[in-house]
Amino acid sequence: MNNKSLVISRGGLFTALSVIFLYLSSILITNRLGFMILTSIVLVASIISIKFKYSFLVYISTSIICFMIGLRGVTFAYLILFGLYPFVKYKIESLRKTILEFFLKFIFINVTFFLSYYLYSYLFLDLNSLIKFPMFIFIIGIEICFLIYDYILTLISQYIIKRFKFL
Repeated sequence: MNNKSLVISRGGLFTALSVIFLYLSSILITNRLGFMILTSIVLVASIISIKFKYSFLVYISTSIICFMIGLRGVTFAYLILFGLYPFVKYKIESLRKTILEFFLKFIFINVTFFLSYYLYSYLFLDLNSLIKFPMFIFIIGIEICFLIYDYILTLISQYIIKRFKFL
């Protein structure tokens, strides 16, 4: 099989899986976050398998397809965090400086959180009325969840690299 054919077929497969997971996260009440994380895992496998620039096309095409079929809420979360973070993680971890990586990842999650928070509050619903405890506790909770998410992506990346040499 031609290398371009392989990239196109895998890219289509990764796009289809991402769209399916995003669709499931929009229609199912439970495991919404789990399906969003699965889209990140698909992009991690894509980056490992078909490399960075083609994986970015998977990210863009998934976003466009999901927006076109009306999945606006999950598409927003995918665009801002779950689809974008595997690329940010890849670029940050290529620096190979642990403290700097850690610092840059926290800058990313905090900027992403504040951007999402204020955009959502401005466009849809005032979130200040929904949060019943101080904002700094909420931010610390977000950062702890982000650490767990980053750790899961790291473990899965290592597993894919170790077990799936054919990708």
